[in-house]
Amino acid sequence: MRIMILQGHNKPHSTLSGLCGHFTTLFEGHGADVDLFCVHAQPLPLMEEGATYDADPHVAQLKASMKAADAIVLTSPEYHGSVSGALKNALDFLWPEFSGKPVMLAAVSGGVLPHGSLDHMAGIVRTLHGVLSPEVVGLGRGTKELDASGAPVEDKTRDRVAKACAALVELTRKLSA
Repeated sequence: MRIMILQGHNKPHSTLSGLCGHFTTLFEGHGADVDLFCVHAQPLPLMEEGATYDADPHVAQLKASMKAADAIVLTSPEYHGSVSGALKNALDFLWPEFSGKPVMLAAVSGGVLPHGSLDHMAGIVRTLHGVLSPEVVGLGRGTKELDASGAPVEDKTRDRVAKACAALVELTRKLSA
């Protein structure tokens, strides 16, 4: 099983980066291979309808990794109640890569839980014909502290993250059978 994690943030060493590292550890513990695409480290051009991006190595890598994936994890910080512009731009390069694939959502907010960004990502996934995993990860005030490995410090949050990752693995196996 190959799982693609799309990190939709614009800065290194963020809470989201640590959390994605923890996701990787959890998925590998389930026997999955994990690809990680970070829009900060692999910047994409601003997508323009009708333009051709065949020569852009980051666009090619994003599309190839998504196409090869059996499941997808979308992650975003919450900005003004929605997903980051960087994630939305990355998603604009993709369409057939999502069709029929299970997708887990994860978002981090500096304030309350990131319901807006999770709702917006769910709408995008449905539009791209992805299959939403029943469990999501939303970290906000009081739940987003991570240890050095990227695991949530709070037991309840750490268990919820593990449950969400296990649910994606289970859904992927069921859809692949």
